[in-house]
Amino acid sequence: MNWAAVNSSDWLLIAPAGATGDSAITVEFDLTGLTPGIYSDTISVSDPNAANSPQTVAVTLTVRARIMPLAIGNRWVYNFIGYESGPPNPTFVYTYTLHVIDRVTIGDEVWYETLQIIDDDISPDTLVMYYINRFDGLWVRKSIDEADTAFMKIKFPANPGDDFTGYNGLMWQELPADLAAVDISVTVPYGTYQCYHYGMYPSLTVILNEYYRPEIGWINSIWSVFVENTGWTPIFIFELTGMELH
Repeated sequence: MNWAAVNSSDWLLIAPAGATGDSAITVEFDLTGLTPGIYSDTISVSDPNAANSPQTVAVTLTVRARIMPLAIGNRWVYNFIGYESGPPNPTFVYTYTLHVIDRVTIGDEVWYETLQIIDDDISPDTLVMYYINRFDGLWVRKSIDEADTAFMKIKFPANPGDDFTGYNGLMWQELPADLAAVDISVTVPYGTYQCYHYGMYPSLTVILNEYYRPEIGWINSIWSVFVENTGWTPIFIFELTGMELH
C-alpha cells in the first residue's frame, strides 16, 4: 500500500501527506487570517492499487469572533498617559506597544508570545507575555512553563452583567470584573469603535474601565480613582494610536 492524502485549504494542515503501509494522519488548524464563519474542506486519501480508493473525510471548522485577534505580526500601539490629579495636564505620555512575535505550544494548546514595550524616551521597558483565545475568553500567562498558572484576562463571549475574575498585568493580580455593556462608542486617536465595556475593581475607590472591539482588540483603558468633592478622576489612560493586523 502506497497512499497519499490531499486537501485544498491552507487552514487545514495534514501530516504526513503520504506513506507506505499503515500510518496515522495528524490534523491541525491554522486560524491565521480567518474571519469568523464556517469553513469546509475534504481530506482525500488515495492509493492507485486500492479497490476502494479514494476515501474521503469531510472537515468543518467554525471560527468564532475573538476579543483579541492573535496572529504573528499583529501589533497595537498606544499612548500611555499618566496624570497626577486628572486631565487635562499629563505628568507623562509614553508609547506602549503590544506586538505578537511567535507561536508556542504549551501543553496541548497553541499560545501567542507577545512583546510589550513601554518607551519613556529614556530606557524602554520590555515584557514578554503569552496569550490565547479560549472558548470562554482571552487568557494570559507569564511563561511557557506548564506549571505556571494561566489567568482569564477578559471574558468573551459575555452578556452585560456577567461577573468574572479578570487579570490585570499592570497590577499583576486578579481582580473582580464584569461586562458593563456591549455597544459603547469609544473614540481614540486611531478612530471610533463600538466596544465591549469591561469594568475591573481593585478597590472601592479605584476602577479600571477597559474597552475591546472583537476582531480588532484592545482599544482603550482608563484607570480612575475616587476623589472627594471631585468624583472619579482618571490617573492612567491607554488609547490606541495605531495597529497592524494580519
